[in-house]
Amino acid sequence: MVHFLSFTGAFLVPLPLKLNNVGYKKMISEDIIAELRGLNEEVPDPSSLPTDDEINQVEQELGVSLHPDFRQYLRTLSDVAFSVFEPVTITWPESHTHLPSVAEEAWSDYGVPRSLVPICEDNADFYCVSEDGKVIFWAHDTQSPPTGEEWSSVGDWIKQVWITQGKEIQES
Repeated sequence: MVHFLSFTGAFLVPLPLKLNNVGYKKMISEDIIAELRGLNEEVPDPSSLPTDDEINQVEQELGVSLHPDFRQYLRTLSDVAFSVFEPVTITWPESHTHLPSVAEEAWSDYGVPRSLVPICEDNADFYCVSEDGKVIFWAHDTQSPPTGEEWSSVGDWIKQVWITQGKEIQES
């Protein structure tokens, strides 16, 4: 079954509502999507949004199942450029934000466990999505259990870190 989410009212984007093993189906809110899209900055070579097939291919390549919220981020917001945060993308393999490259670096060079999939690299630190959909901050200098900083969902991380902290950084 495919569900549709409108983030401007002008067009619809299909979203797979794939449940994980605990039946979780919280999604990134339409308000957060609209707010971040409104902050999108023009860049010379913008990324494009991936198809479900491209996301499935990356899951197979990495040997992981992405949380539904992470998949929704990839399908609806991974082409957004805003502030200093550069979350992962999958449609441009040469990019420093290409998910397979970022994940392999996090897992092999910085000790991030494979149960955490990076959504954003920040100065060799990583914001990672856990199997239950939380976003966990992994500091490279500890290479041990996370710092304790976490967000309940990808949507919460987008709102509190990418949008709110991004605005603060731009205003300073």
